[in-house]
Amino acid sequence: MNRVTNSMMQQIFLSDMHKNLTRMLDLQRQMSTGKLYQRPSDNPIGVVRELSIDTSLVENGQYIKNLDDAISWLSYTDSALDQVTNVAQRLRELAIYAGNGALSDVDLDAIAQEVELLQEELRQTANYEVEGRFIFAGLATGE
Repeated sequence: MNRVTNSMMQQIFLSDMHKNLTRMLDLQRQMSTGKLYQRPSDNPIGVVRELSIDTSLVENGQYIKNLDDAISWLSYTDSALDQVTNVAQRLRELAIYAGNGALSDVDLDAIAQEVELLQEELRQTANYEVEGRFIFAGLATGE
């Protein structure tokens, strides 16, 4: 049987008291800062998990931005294609109307002027830019 001396009891008491004070200090620090952990080493698994979640949030934010950009791009492209379709329909109407042999030179000149305006509109649509990027890769002919 081992003999427990007063010195041993004092050491055990002081050791336990120190552990309790350290634990109380940690709890007070948690309460005052509102943080459960003060250092990454307090919970390494939680830190890794949090970093993973942070990375996922950043990635998801980028996915959302990419989707917004794609939706915007498609909206502008759809609008430009509608414009091209309208110009093509008007050009077709003018071609059919000009094919009528009963038109005067003044009427044909007016049709020619409108065709030139429609060509310019198509050129501008082909060079339409969104955020510095050409929708149709551009057609800058310098004409």
